Amino acid sequence: MRQAPSAASPPAILVSFSPVVLLRLKGQPVLTPVPKTHLSYVANTSWPLFEDSANGHFYLLANDLWLEANRLEGPWERVTRLPEDFRHLPADDRFTPVSKFVPPPPVHEPTVPEVLYTTSPAAVILFDGAPEFAPITGTQLERATNTRSPVFRLKPAGTYYYLVVGRWFSAPSLKGPWSDVTSSLPTDFSNIPPDSPAGAVLAAVPGTTQAEDAALLSQVPKRPALSAREVSVSYLGGTPQFAPVKGTTMEYATNTADKVLLVGAIYYLSRRGQWFMAPTPQGPWATAPGAPAVIYTIPPKSPVYTVTYASCGYGYWGYGYWGYDGCEEVEQFSTH
Repeated sequence: MRQAPSAASPPAILVSFSPVVLLRLKGQPVLTPVPKTHLSYVANTSWPLFEDSANGHFYLLANDLWLEANRLEGPWERVTRLPEDFRHLPADDRFTPVSKFVPPPPVHEPTVPEVLYTTSPAAVILFDGAPEFAPITGTQLERATNTRSPVFRLKPAGTYYYLVVGRWFSAPSLKGPWSDVTSSLPTDFSNIPPDSPAGAVLAAVPGTTQAEDAALLSQVPKRPALSAREVSVSYLGGTPQFAPVKGTTMEYATNTADKVLLVGAIYYLSRRGQWFMAPTPQGPWATAPGAPAVIYTIPPKSPVYTVTYASCGYGYWGYGYWGYDGCEEVEQFSTH
């Protein structure tokens, strides 16, 4: 097993051109029995993951698909029938979002993702097909346009750069090997126009005004951590209303003073520098160990741009993501 990376070593950086699930457990499975069933849920992963002691199989809910395997390493296959015990999940906040997918709903022409299992730090760059790049005005940089990960290519050598968990890594190709270059980024990164689609990454480019502002904000005394049980969101008129975050695939709530973002099928709330996530815009809210790093693509002119300073974690992937942050370990999941 790989140890947690040092400040100079990258997490395992994987690249995929089709949907994947990065199933990361913090160590070996921690099984917690589900009362009055043969089921146990795996407590040390953010995914809905169960083991059925009656047949020894694992069941994973990936968005609206159920996958089954007889070992966590796989192979995983889609399953359209679940053991009867899934109909007896307790009616509480932990299991209600899962019960909505019992029995498995019909899915038209489903895309079954590959499942990558790991107990060590990893990050996945998910492209929607073959990588596509667009030039950044005034630089020799190109930004990847068909991924939510902050990936760049520098001409003429064609070196790749990737921002994840607050650090920059580079490689001669997307296959790697990746090395930490946070302290030696090419000067072209400082020349990225702030109002360009790539402008949000300036907060992570050493020496820029945006990075200095972010550093100052990080020194502001923090309030005591909020408990998820204390969190609620009020919407003007009662019904949450959302609008697109221009230039991204996200949406944000327009009728609340809170910063609520819809990323895929998951709602994220930023409050006091903390992140919470929920299956609905009203909750129930659970503490999110990190921000959905797709937020770092929010343009500076957006009403919710300030959330890009609310966390030190970077990273995104299609169905799920795990990375190692210099501040803490960050685990998060979202949808593509």
